[in-house]
Amino acid sequence: AKGGSFIAAQERFVSVPHPADMAMDGESNMYIASLDGGEYTYQGDSVGYIVRVSPSGGPRRAPNVFAASENALIALLAAPNAEHRLQAQRELLRRNERSNAQPGTGVRRETVARLQRLVRDVQQPAYARVAAMFTLTQMVGERAHSTVLVAVAQADTRALALRALVDNRRQLDRVRPALFVRQLADTSAEVQLAAIAGLVRLSAANASASLVTLTGSPDQAVAHIASNALVSLKGWRAALDSVQSPTTSPRTRAGALRALHGMSEPALVSALIDAVAPAPGTTAVRDLVVALARLYHVEAPWSGDWWGTRPSFIGPFFAPTRWSESPRIAPILQQVVRDTPADSLGELAEAMVRARVLPPGASELLLAAASDVTLRAEVASTLVGAIHVDSTMSPSLVRWSRQSPAARAGVAQLLSAAPVIVKGTLALVQEAIRDSSVREDTRAKLLVLASALTGRAGLDVVTPLLASLTPQVTPNAPTSGVGVGAIESAWRRFVGDRRHAQELDYFIELSRAPHPNARVLGFAVLLQAVRGNRAPAIVTDKVLPVLDAAWRSRAASADLARAVSVMRLDAQYAAELTAAATAASPPQPLDWIPLFNGKNLAHWKPKFTGHPLGVNLRNTFRVAGGLLQVRYDEWSSFSGEFGHLFFDTPYSHYVVAVEYRFVGQQVNGAGAGNSWAIRNNGIMVHSQSGASMGLQQDFPISLEVQLLGGLGAGTRTNGNLCTPGTNIVLNEKLVTTHCLNSSSITYDGDQWVRVEALVLGDSIIKHIVNGDTVLTYTKPQMGGGAANNTNPGVLVAGKPLTGGYIALQAETAPIDFRKVELVNLSGCMDPTAVGYKSYFVKSDPAACRRR
Repeated sequence: AKGGSFIAAQERFVSVPHPADMAMDGESNMYIASLDGGEYTYQGDSVGYIVRVSPSGGPRRAPNVFAASENALIALLAAPNAEHRLQAQRELLRRNERSNAQPGTGVRRETVARLQRLVRDVQQPAYARVAAMFTLTQMVGERAHSTVLVAVAQADTRALALRALVDNRRQLDRVRPALFVRQLADTSAEVQLAAIAGLVRLSAANASASLVTLTGSPDQAVAHIASNALVSLKGWRAALDSVQSPTTSPRTRAGALRALHGMSEPALVSALIDAVAPAPGTTAVRDLVVALARLYHVEAPWSGDWWGTRPSFIGPFFAPTRWSESPRIAPILQQVVRDTPADSLGELAEAMVRARVLPPGASELLLAAASDVTLRAEVASTLVGAIHVDSTMSPSLVRWSRQSPAARAGVAQLLSAAPVIVKGTLALVQEAIRDSSVREDTRAKLLVLASALTGRAGLDVVTPLLASLTPQVTPNAPTSGVGVGAIESAWRRFVGDRRHAQELDYFIELSRAPHPNARVLGFAVLLQAVRGNRAPAIVTDKVLPVLDAAWRSRAASADLARAVSVMRLDAQYAAELTAAATAASPPQPLDWIPLFNGKNLAHWKPKFTGHPLGVNLRNTFRVAGGLLQVRYDEWSSFSGEFGHLFFDTPYSHYVVAVEYRFVGQQVNGAGAGNSWAIRNNGIMVHSQSGASMGLQQDFPISLEVQLLGGLGAGTRTNGNLCTPGTNIVLNEKLVTTHCLNSSSITYDGDQWVRVEALVLGDSIIKHIVNGDTVLTYTKPQMGGGAANNTNPGVLVAGKPLTGGYIALQAETAPIDFRKVELVNLSGCMDPTAVGYKSYFVKSDPAACRRR
């Protein structure tokens, strides 16, 4: 009650939401309890209320049964108020128990007679006669049966009279089942239900044949209870005879089969096997085969932890388990699967799946194997009796999937219906998801299973699959419900999974992956994580800077814009989309000077560790087909002979660019200690000259703009910085760490990539990968390590690097350069002179020529 008072109902009809209980008192007030406002735990500030509904004219006075005479109490048994009748019954019985040591003895004859007369008085309402009847049976026990039989003869009290006869299990000795069998033919469903219940109470197994007919009753309650009664009475012989009789109606036959399905009796199993064995694959015995399939399992004993808040809709068992007859049933079911004609096999397989003697999804595989006798027999022997696919089947599943496209699709369907990805089948799952010939709903289910894999290892499995299935950008297309394919729904389900908030670093890394679709997937998860401005600060603080940086990146903004469109967030990011489209326009042309002429190594000199300047060790640097190449085909081993190819002109303010691709494998003998150098090269800027290097010096004092190729898995950013013999300033702090990662995406394979470095003396340096600025730092200076065996006096710690030479590395990885070019940013800055360029940033008056 709210506020300590009841809510008064003002209308004739009251609608009460979430009713929980109802009661009536002796004054004809009705009370209805509601849980309105309650949550799942029924907790809250104000949960529920009670409605009181009172009769017009005010409450009716309740009689005082404790002060009433016995005659008055018997009269109250005919009262229209059920509460009055109930209290009168209880008081009569209490008085009888108080006055007698044993119930039913010494009861006043007049009381019994009055109750008997009330039961027989057809002028009284049925509820009065029933109240008197049950009072009498509880008062005098079996001595009341003759009077109850009178009530059985009365149509309006017959059902409850039958119940009264068997109400007390200690008073059944003189009750005859024949009476109840006769009542099975009554036209009242209520009477039939009472008769069925009575026969079960009497353990009247001999009445099973009479009960079978009612299993086909048009009244669903009667048919259901009759079938359950046959199970309770173990009346399998009557049910089986009815199923096998040609004169049985279809409805009754179906009801008898339902009863057979619930009787786990060894004798029934033997009878079914005898009936099925002569012709196991024929339609004539199909229903008996299904009955055998249902009897393969029984319900396991309750372990105490089955139940939960969600119902199970699988059936027919909550926890199926094998029993003594399962080994006898299995060979028959296997034979049936082997012998059933192909045109009936699908229907049979579905029935066996429902009976949980075949794993869900097995039908398609069996149909695919229908024409192959050996394969069908192997599938039957492996799958029959299995509730789900398990790891012991994995070798067979792999072998079957190689038999034919249809078998491969069948295996995929089988795996998609499993609760989890079965150990040993991950490769099959991945293949099926990628196979467009497999049904879309099957691929989508497998994708959902793959999405449930946990941890980083699970994400590494599912993200490439999801990336390959990234939805297309379709204007005004729905994102859920009708019109969205199963695969797209699985993709969006993954993106929307809130658990990804625990793995944001992974998806930030994925947004820089080599493949565009993977980057779109990574951005989609990040966008979803901050969608709707409801994300906690711990999420927004991590994700928003990544998205802001991506919008400013020429390479990343296109993928982020696509992710926005796929996620239907165009309106939310309208300004960013417009800015990204504007930034995508091509820059104004610059005057590029080729440093590599495409013919020879003119103006370039090599320097290898342990060898003097000018020695091209083992023909490592070469020109072929217009490409400047680094090759190791003439190397049999590697002992730290790192090489650098120096251009002969120094520069201070410039943009240098290379277009490169990695080819082939790392030099033999490089060893695990040089695994960092796999697909690793670099442009050395602001470098010391090759002539000033020590003979055994490994790397020149310089700033290395790393050229890195992806390794086929994971993220490997490109355009990173390494600092042999140098330091830089980043975010106004001196950085002495040898290598710094950029914000670049990963570039896998042998694709051509363009990397540029904007070098402005000792002020600003930028690394640019495919037009995307990925790293910016300032104030390059000498210092630090990683330039070993330098000549004395060359490395002066803290000395600013205002200019230097350009070199290309040979760092154990074969590579091609098709372009090495430079824009000199030092020149004539006089607009009136010949040679003026608007992009020059450092004045060189000597470069100005007058017209």
